[in-house]
Amino acid sequence: MLVFITLGSGALIDTAMGACEGKGSGEQSLMMQMIPNLNADDIVLGDAILETYFILALLLMAGADGVFENWNIELDFRSIKTIMNMEMLRCKSPAMVRKEIYIHFLVYNLIRALMARAAKATEQIPRDISFKAAKQSLNGTRILLLFCPNYTLNRIQTQMIIIIGEHKVGDRPGRSEPRAVKRRPKAFKKLQHSRTQARKLKEYKG
Repeated sequence: MLVFITLGSGALIDTAMGACEGKGSGEQSLMMQMIPNLNADDIVLGDAILETYFILALLLMAGADGVFENWNIELDFRSIKTIMNMEMLRCKSPAMVRKEIYIHFLVYNLIRALMARAAKATEQIPRDISFKAAKQSLNGTRILLLFCPNYTLNRIQTQMIIIIGEHKVGDRPGRSEPRAVKRRPKAFKKLQHSRTQARKLKEYKG
């Protein structure tokens, strides 16, 4: 899977998905599928793996420019995968997995839109606002938004926007974290059957 994310706000504007392996599943192939959707004068920032003759040629044909190597796209991917709980998908069929992914993308862009409104209301730029805090603020307010009377809806939305704008991303220049997992895996077997079946099988007995 490959996505285009706007640098200014972090909103997701395009995506391409391929098979988990085999021809056409690589990032370069997915990138070439997405280039025709670009607008003239767009600037694509990306990883060095995308810096190929064919991709650069297609960008020129589309009237767009390319700048490779990476920037804070990895932070956006972390927001999508970890904060949006996309690391483990629940659906089983390919069609339902795609729907599950697109629902996550829809909610991700909803949060980015709220962050943009908060940035405008508090005279900031969207990148200065914490995505995680924005998601938590939306979760904390959603029951009120769903069940409040219509005459209080605008007031609650305004309060939520202001709260989102108060949570800024910390300025931590030069910070580098080890790429390792701190939490240790539990010493249990992986569940390969339904729970009803597993209760009857000896291999899952303690």
